[in-house]
Amino acid sequence: MSEEMPGIDIPQDEFVSEAMEDVPVRKRRKAPGEAAGTRNEDDAYDTPEALALACTAWCHQLLTRVEVPLILEPCAGNGPFVKAARQVWPCSKIVAIDIRPECRESCVMAGAALDSGGGGGFHSLDALTLPAGTIGAADLIITNPPFKHADELVRHFWASMKDGAFLTFLLSVTFLGSKDRWEEEPPGLFKLAPLTYMIPIVPRPDFGPTSPKFEAGLFIWVKGNESSNYGALIPPDPLRWVKPKRTRAKKE
Repeated sequence: MSEEMPGIDIPQDEFVSEAMEDVPVRKRRKAPGEAAGTRNEDDAYDTPEALALACTAWCHQLLTRVEVPLILEPCAGNGPFVKAARQVWPCSKIVAIDIRPECRESCVMAGAALDSGGGGGFHSLDALTLPAGTIGAADLIITNPPFKHADELVRHFWASMKDGAFLTFLLSVTFLGSKDRWEEEPPGLFKLAPLTYMIPIVPRPDFGPTSPKFEAGLFIWVKGNESSNYGALIPPDPLRWVKPKRTRAKKE
């Protein structure tokens, strides 16, 4: 049973996304490193703070119609996107979700809050169980999702987003190359939820000492934009960020 989130309309009945109910989802391929057992537990990789801020700042130019946006971070980890959102929109309402309850303190410290008293900002839930009311209240959903669940998460959120809302995922550009996501019948992900923007990220990021560098992009879906969508826009300039230098441990 989902815990109640103050200030957000959450139906008490268990929610099942129409997209996931009506459209068959093909068997998921394993993410790189998953079969070998070299990926982090829960496929969790916190985004470098500088990159999270650059991604969130890029979204600021899109989200201009709402003075106090409600921002949902559904795979928050230790809160780099929460911290970035609080910097970009100081007065915003930010809800952080993570399956790991131990992330609560870092997310609240990063700025997750629905009110001035800091209440309602963090909830320990599986993002794939978020109810329609929570998803539909958000103006912006932004996260670096577990790659192995990215397809399911887009489908789940897309079914309940309100028109004009933005869904923003930081993903490997290999996400574009899956044949299944472009199938007509049953509809692949990019047929069900047409991509609006794909912004290449420069330089290539990595997500910790055990994570390799890879080509990454900011994938953005805009709900209600499907009828006018003739393919995702790739801007003339990439999303640039300043990568912090790694410091090597000194040998004793």
